[in-house]
Amino acid sequence: MGRRFEPCRGRQAQIVTDACSVQEEATALGIRCYTLLDATPSTVTLTHGTNVLLGDLEIALKRYEAAIEAWKRIETQNPEFLALVADRLINAYKQLNKAPEGLNLLRGYLSKYSSLDVLNVVFTCVLEQQGAEPAYELVRDEMRRSPTLLGLDKLLEAQLLETPVQRRADLELVKNLVHQHTRTLAMYRCENCGFRARQYYWHCPACGEWETYSPRRAEEKELPA
Repeated sequence: MGRRFEPCRGRQAQIVTDACSVQEEATALGIRCYTLLDATPSTVTLTHGTNVLLGDLEIALKRYEAAIEAWKRIETQNPEFLALVADRLINAYKQLNKAPEGLNLLRGYLSKYSSLDVLNVVFTCVLEQQGAEPAYELVRDEMRRSPTLLGLDKLLEAQLLETPVQRRADLELVKNLVHQHTRTLAMYRCENCGFRARQYYWHCPACGEWETYSPRRAEEKELPA
């Protein structure tokens, strides 16, 4: 790529590089390093995460259109990873004053690749842009297509927005009970050691393996095909 790299001195939190030599130096210093190569002698190259990370780098530089393009390329690599960037995508579109365009993109993803994380982002955007009734209809239709307890929790949230005040107490009780149960389901799981976490990890903190977490949450992974 023709970029220049400063020597690693142990201060960096993480590094993205296209140079094996930088990767090896970073690994020796204990600095997390992501490479943008198709293949490398080292074992910490991400095969699916490069465009996620490139988008984050572009956002840090306030290059929102470039970030969007990086994240959109995820669809051709592995569309399951769109769940990790749905919220970042819509925020980038908002920075460009193009929130409706971002919403249309995410609705397209949701229609092709059912995802609870994408549904959450689309629900919030529809609520902001179109109101409570379209938001409820969105979640209802998604629940019919892919019923889950996590989806039911979101459906009850949408119903509360449309329910008269005098009838909300019972519905809130049901929602709270469902929500307490879904907290154990809304987690990512390492496919190597089974460790579960509420946040997504490229590098499992339990077993130390790389890229062993699916971007789909536990309940989604356990649904029958």
